[in-house]
Amino acid sequence: MSQTPEGTTPKRRTKKVRSMYEVNSQLPNLPAKNLKRVTSYVPPNAYNVLEDWAKQEDRTVSNLVSRIVSEAVDAYLAKKTTEDEPSSN
Repeated sequence: MSQTPEGTTPKRRTKKVRSMYEVNSQLPNLPAKNLKRVTSYVPPNAYNVLEDWAKQEDRTVSNLVSRIVSEAVDAYLAKKTTEDEPSSN
């Protein structure tokens, strides 16, 4: 990595990308007009499970799926960030 004028090493791009796409912390504060729509088809038995799960958590199926996807994206980005960091040998 190149040095900055102050002699410090700049942050890795993966850290910036991770913070840019941090999902869970931003989702509750975003107005619906700023959210992106995704359409997905699931088998009826999977939908029934999601429906029961959503009822138990007093939320809609859409909101539950949004939370599940957000958590999966955060886990993916965390894994990707640790894979991209150089190992200290």
